[in-house]
Amino acid sequence: MFRQKERITSGFVFILDLILTASAFLVAFWARDALHAYFPLGRINVLFEFHMRLLLVIICLWSLLFLITKLYETFKTKTLFQETFAVFKVVFVGSFIIGFGVFFLRYFMISRAVMVFFGLLNFLFLVGERMVIRGIVKYRRSKGWSLLNIIVVGTGKEAEEIAEVIDQQHHWNLRLVGFVAIDRKGHRETIKGCPVLGGRDDFPRIINENVVDEVIFAVTRQSMERLGDLFLLCEEEGIKTRVTLNFFPHIFSQIFLERLQDIPLLTFSTTPTNEFALFIKRVMDIVISSVCLIVLSPLFLIVSLLIKMTSEGPVFFKQDRSGLYYRMFTMYKFRSMVVDAEERKRDLRHLNEMDGPIFKIRNDPRITGIGEWIRKTSIDELPQLINVLKGEMSLVGPRPHPVEEVREYTSWQRRRLSMKPGITGLWQIGGRSDTTFAESMKHDLDYIDNWSLWLDIKILMKTLPAALLGKGAR
Repeated sequence: MFRQKERITSGFVFILDLILTASAFLVAFWARDALHAYFPLGRINVLFEFHMRLLLVIICLWSLLFLITKLYETFKTKTLFQETFAVFKVVFVGSFIIGFGVFFLRYFMISRAVMVFFGLLNFLFLVGERMVIRGIVKYRRSKGWSLLNIIVVGTGKEAEEIAEVIDQQHHWNLRLVGFVAIDRKGHRETIKGCPVLGGRDDFPRIINENVVDEVIFAVTRQSMERLGDLFLLCEEEGIKTRVTLNFFPHIFSQIFLERLQDIPLLTFSTTPTNEFALFIKRVMDIVISSVCLIVLSPLFLIVSLLIKMTSEGPVFFKQDRSGLYYRMFTMYKFRSMVVDAEERKRDLRHLNEMDGPIFKIRNDPRITGIGEWIRKTSIDELPQLINVLKGEMSLVGPRPHPVEEVREYTSWQRRRLSMKPGITGLWQIGGRSDTTFAESMKHDLDYIDNWSLWLDIKILMKTLPAALLGKGAR
């Protein structure tokens, strides 16, 4: 139910955001046309059709920006200032993209005044909407309208966390009536400002004397076995009952309930589970890799000729790498080393400057003349766009390591294989080869734990400057 409330609330605000965005654009157009006397081009009503086409583009772009900036997660728990800044990012980035597109495509029939008015109105409308929503939620709570009354059984740490969440999530319209102590030892009068209504023996009286919509059991597994009669009483009374899942205290996975046909499955996952966002990530991989392969084809040809002219051997270096959950695939790179580089690696093992299983040495004697340049600028990595197009890699993700190096991973390091490997990632923009193996692992796991489409976009935007400057490259 909580997830449904969350989706319904977010969906409602999302649709309202799009309506207000369209309204801001129409008001901006009509305002510009009404003020035609102050502009040298006069009235623009004859250009209405062109502006409506642009509005369709804006609606699609704004929809994507609303999602990738996590605007609706901000709506739930952040302050008004933080939410205002999130709205500002959407309007600023969206307006910049539209402005650049209009200029690049020479679509000069679009009024610049309309775009300026639209940006200002859009920001004001979206921020004003959120101020109104916050006011409505606060007013409803003050009047007690449609509040969902909850009693928490338990007085431990989990019970305190539930109280904090209910206090934060005002948009869910929840009210914590109080707590029920199952153990008189360490009994407290209040917890987080809410009263402890009594003990286990008082439970029948508590649910009869109070308006109770739901009961949440926040107790240990051992205590649960002794509370069966309370469950039965809630069932007889028709009160919805929930149980906190604290049976695995060290689990940090995302936990959710799924069904395999009619079989309920409790699922634990340490990787992103937003299927829609992951689908968009794959679409971005296909579109960007396809465009880059076409646009960069002249560079591919030049680099290929330079490699063939300066050293013997094939243009491409191919090596088996470990991908998603140990799936082995052949990764492509422009060859930057001599043909027998892998054989000579054994003789140079004592010069390795990296800790862990990774092999890296400064001024590697196996690197060819042209190889040093293409490695410093990361041009040698461009053929991996083929791996991205094939679905073996992504544009952004943990770097794929050779199979023999992956075999030396410790158990916690293997979690980096739970996302598809990428051409670039947090490691590459944060220092690339200058970081230690342990630091690179931390970057990869941080990426997995905090993944979002917006994070991918930020990494891609920072990758090109890092590559051009040769930051940390060897």
